[in-house]
Amino acid sequence: MAEGLKSSRMAQETLSTRELALCILSFELEDGKDLQTLQGAVERTFAKLGAHLTVRLGSAGCRTLVKRAVALAANDLPWLASIEVSESGTLEGFQGMTEAGEVSDGVVAILARLVELLETFIGRTLTERMLHSTWPNAVLAGRPGDTNE
Repeated sequence: MAEGLKSSRMAQETLSTRELALCILSFELEDGKDLQTLQGAVERTFAKLGAHLTVRLGSAGCRTLVKRAVALAANDLPWLASIEVSESGTLEGFQGMTEAGEVSDGVVAILARLVELLETFIGRTLTERMLHSTWPNAVLAGRPGDTNE
Protein backbone atom coordinates (compact mmCIF):
# COMPACT_ATOMS: atom_id res chain seq x y z
CA MET A 1 0.00 0.00 0.00
CA ALA A 2 2.80 2.45 0.88
CA GLU A 3 4.43 1.76 -2.50
CA GLY A 4 1.22 2.81 -4.26
CA LEU A 5 1.12 6.09 -2.33
CA LYS A 6 4.76 6.79 -3.15
CA SER A 7 4.15 6.08 -6.83
CA SER A 8 1.08 8.33 -6.85
CA ARG A 9 3.00 11.17 -5.19
CA MET A 10 5.83 10.84 -7.72
CA ALA A 11 3.35 10.97 -10.59
CA GLN A 12 1.95 14.24 -9.23
CA GLU A 13 5.46 15.72 -8.99
CA THR A 14 6.47 14.72 -12.54
CA LEU A 15 5.61 17.16 -15.28
CA SER A 16 3.68 15.82 -18.24
CA THR A 17 5.22 16.07 -21.69
CA ARG A 18 2.78 18.88 -22.45
CA GLU A 19 3.88 20.75 -19.33
CA LEU A 20 7.53 20.30 -20.33
CA ALA A 21 6.70 21.64 -23.80
CA LEU A 22 4.93 24.65 -22.27
CA CYS A 23 7.95 25.34 -20.01
CA ILE A 24 10.29 25.33 -23.00
CA LEU A 25 8.08 27.56 -25.13
CA SER A 26 7.41 29.95 -22.24
CA PHE A 27 11.12 30.31 -21.63
CA GLU A 28 11.78 31.11 -25.30
CA LEU A 29 8.88 33.57 -25.41
CA GLU A 30 10.57 35.79 -22.82
CA ASP A 31 8.18 38.72 -22.25
CA GLY A 32 6.11 38.91 -25.43
CA LYS A 33 3.15 36.87 -26.52
CA ASP A 34 2.37 38.48 -29.86
CA LEU A 35 2.51 36.47 -33.08
CA GLN A 36 5.90 37.77 -34.20
CA THR A 37 7.51 37.00 -30.83
CA LEU A 38 5.91 33.56 -30.83
CA GLN A 39 7.22 32.77 -34.32
CA GLY A 40 10.71 33.81 -33.19
CA ALA A 41 10.38 31.56 -30.16
CA VAL A 42 9.43 28.64 -32.40
CA GLU A 43 12.52 29.21 -34.55
CA ARG A 44 14.83 29.48 -31.52
CA THR A 45 13.31 26.44 -29.81
CA PHE A 46 13.73 24.11 -32.76
CA ALA A 47 17.14 25.53 -33.69
CA LYS A 48 18.38 24.75 -30.16
CA LEU A 49 16.81 21.30 -30.14
CA GLY A 50 18.11 20.64 -33.63
CA ALA A 51 21.65 21.51 -32.56
CA HIS A 52 21.53 19.06 -29.65
CA LEU A 53 19.80 16.30 -31.56
CA THR A 54 22.07 16.61 -34.60
CA VAL A 55 25.14 16.03 -32.43
CA ARG A 56 23.58 12.84 -31.07
CA LEU A 57 21.61 11.56 -34.07
CA GLY A 58 23.12 13.24 -37.11
CA SER A 59 21.14 15.64 -39.27
CA ALA A 60 19.07 12.89 -40.92
CA GLY A 61 18.20 11.34 -37.55
CA CYS A 62 17.25 14.71 -36.09
CA ARG A 63 15.06 15.57 -39.07
CA THR A 64 13.40 12.15 -38.98
CA LEU A 65 12.63 12.42 -35.26
CA VAL A 66 11.14 15.91 -35.62
CA LYS A 67 9.13 14.83 -38.69
CA ARG A 68 7.73 11.92 -36.69
CA ALA A 69 6.77 14.29 -33.86
CA VAL A 70 4.96 16.52 -36.37
CA ALA A 71 3.14 13.50 -37.84
CA LEU A 72 2.05 12.31 -34.38
CA ALA A 73 0.91 15.80 -33.38
CA ALA A 74 -1.06 16.05 -36.65
CA ASN A 75 -3.22 13.17 -35.40
CA ASP A 76 -4.57 15.59 -32.78
CA LEU A 77 -4.35 18.80 -34.85
CA PRO A 78 -4.77 17.84 -38.53
CA TRP A 79 -3.64 21.24 -39.83
CA LEU A 80 -0.13 20.42 -38.57
CA ALA A 81 0.25 18.05 -41.53
CA SER A 82 1.18 21.16 -43.57
CA ILE A 83 4.21 21.88 -41.35
CA GLU A 84 7.53 20.97 -42.97
CA VAL A 85 10.79 20.09 -41.26
CA SER A 86 13.97 21.63 -42.68
CA GLU A 87 17.25 19.77 -43.11
CA SER A 88 18.43 21.22 -39.78
CA GLY A 89 15.30 20.08 -37.92
CA THR A 90 13.57 23.46 -37.72
CA LEU A 91 9.88 23.88 -38.50
CA GLU A 92 8.61 25.68 -41.56
CA GLY A 93 5.00 26.68 -42.11
CA PHE A 94 4.20 28.69 -39.01
CA GLN A 95 5.46 31.92 -40.60
CA GLY A 96 2.33 32.45 -42.69
CA MET A 97 -0.09 31.89 -39.82
CA THR A 98 -2.06 34.76 -38.30
CA GLU A 99 -3.43 33.29 -35.04
CA ALA A 100 -0.98 33.19 -32.12
CA GLY A 101 -3.15 30.72 -30.20
CA GLU A 102 -3.14 28.27 -33.08
CA VAL A 103 0.65 28.55 -33.49
CA SER A 104 1.15 28.05 -29.75
CA ASP A 105 -1.13 25.00 -29.64
CA GLY A 106 0.64 23.47 -32.63
CA VAL A 107 4.13 24.04 -31.30
CA VAL A 108 3.24 22.67 -27.87
CA ALA A 109 1.69 19.58 -29.48
CA ILE A 110 4.83 18.97 -31.59
CA LEU A 111 7.20 19.57 -28.67
CA ALA A 112 5.17 17.26 -26.43
CA ARG A 113 5.31 14.50 -29.05
CA LEU A 114 9.03 15.07 -29.52
CA VAL A 115 9.60 14.75 -25.77
CA GLU A 116 7.50 11.55 -25.78
CA LEU A 117 9.64 10.11 -28.57
CA LEU A 118 12.85 11.02 -26.78
CA GLU A 119 11.55 9.44 -23.57
CA THR A 120 10.71 6.29 -25.50
CA PHE A 121 14.19 6.02 -26.99
CA ILE A 122 16.47 7.33 -24.22
CA GLY A 123 14.25 7.46 -21.11
CA ARG A 124 12.82 10.27 -19.00
CA THR A 125 15.99 11.05 -17.06
CA LEU A 126 18.25 11.51 -20.10
CA THR A 127 15.54 13.46 -21.91
CA GLU A 128 15.18 15.85 -18.99
CA ARG A 129 18.97 16.23 -18.76
CA MET A 130 19.14 17.09 -22.46
CA LEU A 131 16.33 19.62 -22.11
CA HIS A 132 17.96 21.09 -19.02
CA SER A 133 21.31 21.39 -20.81
CA THR A 134 19.53 23.24 -23.63
CA TRP A 135 17.50 25.50 -21.30
CA PRO A 136 19.43 25.61 -18.00
CA ASN A 137 17.46 28.58 -16.65
CA ALA A 138 14.04 27.27 -17.64
CA VAL A 139 11.45 26.15 -15.12
CA LEU A 140 12.45 22.52 -15.80
CA ALA A 141 15.26 22.81 -13.24
CA GLY A 142 12.94 23.90 -10.45
CA ARG A 143 10.15 21.38 -10.77
CA PRO A 144 9.11 19.48 -7.64
CA GLY A 145 11.14 16.35 -7.04
CA ASP A 146 14.19 17.56 -9.01
CA THR A 147 17.38 16.19 -7.52
CA ASN A 148 19.74 18.14 -9.83
CA GLU A 149 21.82 15.05 -10.48
